[in-house]
Amino acid sequence: MKPTVLIIDDDQETAEIMSDLLTLRSVDVLAMGYNGLDAVELYQKHMPAVVIMDYWMPDYDGLYGLKGIRNIDSNAKVIILTGSPDHDCSEELFESKPFTPDKALSATNSSG
Repeated sequence: MKPTVLIIDDDQETAEIMSDLLTLRSVDVLAMGYNGLDAVELYQKHMPAVVIMDYWMPDYDGLYGLKGIRNIDSNAKVIILTGSPDHDCSEELFESKPFTPDKALSATNSSG
């Protein structure tokens, strides 16, 4: 069975590139969204193994999405991406861009 992923990024081109790369690596990209609210709604609809989400997005950011997803499933696997981490947040929370498909595959393969 293919691992399942949601991709959330306000930059549509970035989301599409991530989707294409993961699809080439046999990951089932269930949906793409463009803000934290989309992330919560799509997570509830699809219940993927992993969510890959940008942190800095207008209106509803990645932290909003993370909190909403964790309210649905406290064990949800969420990878937060950022090009410029906020030093007030734990650096352990973030994966820096550019993000490689191998990191997503590793997360989906360990999602059991």
